[in-house]
Amino acid sequence: MTSALVTVVVTTFNHERFIREALTSVFEQRTSFPVDVVVIDDCSTDGTEAQLSALAEQFPGRFRVSRPPANRNDLHDFADALNRCDTPYVAMLDGDDFWIESDKLQRQVDLLEADPTYVLSCHEARPINADGSLADRRFGPRRTRIVRDDLWEACILHAGSAVFRRSGFDTLPAWYLDSVAGDWELYLLLTARGDIHYSSDELSAYRIHDGGMWSGQSQVQQARSTHDFYVHQRAAWGADFRRNRTATLSQATTLAFRYGEAGMRRLAWRWLAEAVWRCMMHRATGHGPTRRDVARLAKWRVRADIEQLGRCIRCRR
Repeated sequence: MTSALVTVVVTTFNHERFIREALTSVFEQRTSFPVDVVVIDDCSTDGTEAQLSALAEQFPGRFRVSRPPANRNDLHDFADALNRCDTPYVAMLDGDDFWIESDKLQRQVDLLEADPTYVLSCHEARPINADGSLADRRFGPRRTRIVRDDLWEACILHAGSAVFRRSGFDTLPAWYLDSVAGDWELYLLLTARGDIHYSSDELSAYRIHDGGMWSGQSQVQQARSTHDFYVHQRAAWGADFRRNRTATLSQATTLAFRYGEAGMRRLAWRWLAEAVWRCMMHRATGHGPTRRDVARLAKWRVRADIEQLGRCIRCRR
């Protein structure tokens, strides 16, 4: 048994340029409690392993590294680390991100200790580019208390901002190992045992670059990944998903937007039609997309098609 209060799980693959900054930001945390650090290196093929070896010499005994026998690109090792974790709290960090404030962990653990109705604490993340410059990708305003229905529409929590109770689950269900969006589906799972506290303070940085798990995907790939996420969640939650007005409406509006961004017009219109139908058939719940959101999405879709038609006409002249 460990005497630590928090286990920090750092996942990395080919983060040679970033892993030192990520781990150093963990080691620089000022806390009143001990912290365990586990690094899961999915058999990186660049210089990540060398960087970890150098960090182990610089910070002896501060972290341990777990490596699968071969690159898996799945959630098995991450899930195994969570299942084995015996500390009251778990924090997450991707190897290409880092924490900005040295009291981040202390502030979030203090909040969770003070309010047992929260299962997870998160905060705003600063989006940056690979070179460290500020990027222009932020979510809109969020309420302080987030419930499950707020999460169906989008993964509005960055992994590096999350600190959660290990008691939020007993053992991760088998379906989690096949998750398409591991962090998103983990947050949904945790909300079965409490709500999520959101702070607008920027305590971590989220790096946007070509090698990112999400930011490195094209818009078509992101649309398909989002579709796969909803397919998996419908199977995992069953009737709880199908009977949930917010979940089904969120699926329709999100896919209409993603497919529209990707230029997949037929699929965009198909999901927009479902969003309009569900919006008309069911009463709003106070969470998820509103009728105004669906109307705004429809106007955007019509405007985009008109602009595309205009470009086609000009090309033919």
